[in-house]
Amino acid sequence: MKLTDAERLARARRGEENTRPVTAEIRVNAQLRTATLRLLGKSGAVEDDRNAVPLPGEWSYECGPLRTAAGQIIAERGYRLDGGWSEIDDLTARTPIEPTGAYLAFVERMYGPAPEVSALPDGVTARSVQRGRWRISKDDRTFWDLTWQPRLDGDVWTLWGGPGATQIVSRSDSPAGALAAIATSA
Repeated sequence: MKLTDAERLARARRGEENTRPVTAEIRVNAQLRTATLRLLGKSGAVEDDRNAVPLPGEWSYECGPLRTAAGQIIAERGYRLDGGWSEIDDLTARTPIEPTGAYLAFVERMYGPAPEVSALPDGVTARSVQRGRWRISKDDRTFWDLTWQPRLDGDVWTLWGGPGATQIVSRSDSPAGALAAIATSA
């Protein structure tokens, strides 16, 4: 049975919710003098490779500056500390984390309805090719691709042109901004 787009998005959203990190852990390898921040899911394991982040610098034990560096990465990932750090041993500390409002809004954009491309310049049409990608055409049969990438720090709209739509024409935080290059190319 083939899934609909809505069913695929709902399944992907459930997967994200089930693997979303709930605990941050700092581990120090005293022999190598390295430290790693691991974002752990409900199962207590790293659910995604990108959730194991080497921390910069040389470390021989778990300490305050290491927690500060880890806290900055946690914030960049869209989470906040939900309590204080608990020492597991001299080389390991853990803290519960929770997603920020910005992270939850990102998840909603990622798995919710796709944005609409509207307010096109005169003589320009847009046809959806797949989620997050539109084929833009002008009356003179000039073609571009417009792509949308939801991101935690602000969505990115990119207008692609050239042979096979492989060259970036413009980038913006809105479809109108990315499409402005079409209006100026007479």
